[in-house]
Amino acid sequence: MNKILSVVIPTFNMEKYLGRCLHSCIADLNEREKAALEVIVVNDGSQDNSLAITKKFQDDYPDVFTIIDKQNGNYGSCINAALKIAQGKYIKVLDADDWFDGREFLKLVDCLMKGSDVDLVLTNYQLFMGEKKITSPVFPIHGGLYKFDECMPSVPNMEMHFVTYKVSILRDNSYKQTEGIFYTDQEWIFYPMLHVKTIEVLDASPYCYFLGRPGQSI
Repeated sequence: MNKILSVVIPTFNMEKYLGRCLHSCIADLNEREKAALEVIVVNDGSQDNSLAITKKFQDDYPDVFTIIDKQNGNYGSCINAALKIAQGKYIKVLDADDWFDGREFLKLVDCLMKGSDVDLVLTNYQLFMGEKKITSPVFPIHGGLYKFDECMPSVPNMEMHFVTYKVSILRDNSYKQTEGIFYTDQEWIFYPMLHVKTIEVLDASPYCYFLGRPGQSI
């Protein structure tokens, strides 16, 4: 089966959280759904057990997990490395200290498997402080298909956790992340958006955004 979704997980010294993150990608998927999923873990020169944890998942699910093991180059370099090899029709970034709500993630996978062909799929997210869920932001648009100009003026605070792009939107426009800087998620949100024409809003909140980790950049 062709891959319908590539999930990119940049990883640097995330052994404490990585197992939870990787497990969440497959926890609620059946074999057919797993076959449609590609999880690309980009190990960015980790000095802990991040690579070994990822290899265990790759050994158990070789058709799902792909590893890029490279020298440290910061976040943008991880996205660029993954984009070169991604096989999915769509692509979503998941930080290694975050995770997916399995049932909500299944809604996204099923939506894409049913033949969605829009440039961008928007979903909501859940916010956690430590292990405690704080809130899910109120998404201002109901589920459905939209043209860009119909949808985007109603989303005043666009965030990385919302977006799942069609890969061709990135490749056809030679998208590349700036390397060696912080807050590259802002580029991921806005630069590809310049080329988006069609959007599907899905009533799902798959992304679990974790706050409160020591050393976290926010």
